[in-house]
Amino acid sequence: MDKNDIKQRLKELIVSRLNLEVPAAEIQDGAPLFGADGGGLGLDSVDALEVAVAVTSAFEIEVSDQDVAAFKTVDTIAELVAQKRAAQANA
Repeated sequence: MDKNDIKQRLKELIVSRLNLEVPAAEIQDGAPLFGADGGGLGLDSVDALEVAVAVTSAFEIEVSDQDVAAFKTVDTIAELVAQKRAAQANA
């Protein structure tokens, strides 16, 4: 699974897990996911935990509290997922 596949899966997870009415295809990779500023999705800390649970389950990786703090955009989450999957493959 390459990074573009990870990004697409993340968008689908975010939409389905949080019951958003935004099509996954309309979520921009670099748009802020949290907060009301910057044209992002306006997600909150509870949503971040939901996304963390979804990521843990879908990608079979562990997500720490520090990792959740890095959940800023689809790009940053995809990078984290790719790094953790690569580390698991090399372990």
